[in-house]
Amino acid sequence: MNDKKLRLGATIRQFRKARKMSLKTMADMTSIAQSTLSKIENDVISPGFDKVMLICQSLDLDINDMVRSGDKPEYVNKPHNPRSP
Repeated sequence: MNDKKLRLGATIRQFRKARKMSLKTMADMTSIAQSTLSKIENDVISPGFDKVMLICQSLDLDINDMVRSGDKPEYVNKPHNPRSP
């Protein structure tokens, strides 16, 4: 088994910063309070699946990309391409 612990909050922060997105912008896109997002990014609280999905949508990520990023850092720098409606 892999000894690396998936730090979801740190991974979310890496994706957000790679996309040059502010915490406020993510909060506006997800309707999750900025303070809650900050706690998630700092691994103070663990988000439920519904919040993880909202965060993935705001970052234009498939949830698998977020999980894979723990082993493959190139996923973090994946260009942001907003989905067409």
